[in-house]
Amino acid sequence: MNPSLEAAADNIRDTLDAITDPSLRYEGLVTLEALITTAIQEARRKIAHDLHAEGRSWRKVGEVMGGVSPQRAHQISRGK
Repeated sequence: MNPSLEAAADNIRDTLDAITDPSLRYEGLVTLEALITTAIQEARRKIAHDLHAEGRSWRKVGEVMGGVSPQRAHQISRGK
């Protein structure tokens, strides 16, 4: 794993652990999950777009992105 990604995950854990009230910690977790989900979706969209912009076919983009179909890779690139 990338060390900077591990540091980001550690930072998330530390931030949540710093919230002493379990109810508030859970609310923070739910909010964080939504923010991270949105960020991941946008990152996937950009990666699919960038791979295709480099000249890779949608089939190759799909292979790089975990074996999704060319159609799904194209959908991801459009944020769907």
